[in-house]
Amino acid sequence: MNYKKIPKILVLGEIYLIHDTFANHDLIRNLGYLGFEVLSTQKASELAKHIAFKHYYHWKMARITKPYLKVDVGGHARENVMELLVESKKGIYGVIHVGPFGCMPEVTINPILQNIAKKFNIPFMFLTFDVQTSDTGLLTRLEAFSDLIKRDGE
Repeated sequence: MNYKKIPKILVLGEIYLIHDTFANHDLIRNLGYLGFEVLSTQKASELAKHIAFKHYYHWKMARITKPYLKVDVGGHARENVMELLVESKKGIYGVIHVGPFGCMPEVTINPILQNIAKKFNIPFMFLTFDVQTSDTGLLTRLEAFSDLIKRDGE
């Protein structure tokens, strides 16, 4: 049988926005409708593992992210940098970084994430969400990003 390879998109950023479908305007489902598999390691099981093995996890995270982020800027910033570095070596097709409008940890690491994505030649999009974000505007941006990824894959 000939199975079509489903392109993988990494969604990272502020954990609440990744998982709350109302706040992110059903981002994950919309990416699925566009034909992508969505990856995100910021799940409850991952967080529990990080709490149980806190010292090892923080040592590993500091070691991996040190060339890009020397200090912890708060939130899930360091986790996001590590996640992109690890997943970029596994062959992802694109990265979507989400954050609430004006969230300083997400705004601070955005240029770092863009540089990492550029280094690995991975399309990157940053989405901020606030009360002015609309379903239609978001879907238009996702469709354009999808077209970019599919064009690069040809």
